[in-house]
Amino acid sequence: IILRNNVAVNVDSQVFLGEADASNLIMVNNLMENSLGPFAINIDPVLHDNVIFAFNTLWNSSQCQIYREGMPEPNGLVMRYNLFGARHAAGDLEGPGLDFDYNLYDLHNEHLFSMAEHSIETNPENTNPTTTDLFVDLTSTWVEALERVDYSGDFHLSAGSPARDMGLDDMGIGYDLEWTPRDESPDVGCYEGR
Repeated sequence: IILRNNVAVNVDSQVFLGEADASNLIMVNNLMENSLGPFAINIDPVLHDNVIFAFNTLWNSSQCQIYREGMPEPNGLVMRYNLFGARHAAGDLEGPGLDFDYNLYDLHNEHLFSMAEHSIETNPENTNPTTTDLFVDLTSTWVEALERVDYSGDFHLSAGSPARDMGLDDMGIGYDLEWTPRDESPDVGCYEGR
């Protein structure tokens, strides 16, 4: 199954891959914005084999929880080149069957966190809204009923974005969300810089 080049905005649910065994799944070049629920992979006792989550921008979800300890050991669970802007996150994990690296985290609450060698955190003060120069034009609005900040605008990378040229050309993904070619040092997230 390949889920690619999708945009989901103001989703009143969660991005969740955890309740059933999953094999041979690729999620690439997706923009998921303002999800009321969490993004989670493998938080239930199931097995994920040959699952790739790469070049996605997940912005303003309630949390980013990936692979809790004590779950079955995966075989080829790859999380690379993603841009995560969540309220809480577990970060990159290490272990057999896991390939987590080259992800960018811009988080705005306290979080349990570990980071691989080439991943970066761009909002260590956890400000909300973020002050990081990531995107071309992003506005934030406080939503009292939800008790959170919602974002809207242009999620293309700004000229000075730390997500630019952060990746490696090692996954065979030669395009972005808009089918713009990715170069030999691809940008992290769903958009390749212009």
